[in-house]
Order: sequence, then structure tokens, then C-alpha cells
Amino acid sequence: MKMLKLSLAAAVVTLATATLISSAHASRPASGPPHGAVCKGFLHSNVAKAKKLSKAKQRARRKWQTKAALVGLSYRKWDWARVRHYDCTKKGKWHHCRAAGYPCYK
Repeated sequence: MKMLKLSLAAAVVTLATATLISSAHASRPASGPPHGAVCKGFLHSNVAKAKKLSKAKQRARRKWQTKAALVGLSYRKWDWARVRHYDCTKKGKWHHCRAAGYPCYK
């Protein structure tokens, strides 16, 4: 009977620990600002084009930052945005990109 009580207590502690850990991970995204950051609605930039993909992404990112600054200057940092990504296509020699994400500030 004593062994059963110990096993039951160990199971309860394990379950409580797992619940705390999973809830802590669920509230923090894999990338972007730390937990507690304030975020606004999803934004995407206007299309930017360049012959080099890296340059098209850079230009799209700048356009996104300009749009995010209209929400508030604190929101303009691309590195703090959540779910940030690029949508790029290539037409002939030109790369066309849009940057997208949720603007946030710490």
C-alpha cells in the first residue's frame, strides 16, 4: 500500500510539472519578442523588386517597417515582429517580395 501511495504521488507531481512546462511553452512563440510583448494586427508590405533576392527582401522589409511605424514608432522593428516571413516570386530577372508579420514592441 505504501508503494502505491508513492507511485500515485509521483504521478501527480509529474503531471503537474508537465502541465506547467507545456503552458509556459504555449504562451511564448518560437521567434520574435519575449512573452508579454504587445502586438498589433497582421501587416504585409507592398511589393518590392530587385534583381537579387536578398535586395528584394531588404526592400520589402523596409516597406513593412514603414507601414508598421504608422501603427506606432515602437512597432517598426522587424526583429521584434511575430510570425514574420517573406512571400517572394521571380519573374524573368526580377525577384518580387513582400514582407509580412505581426508588429510588436517589448
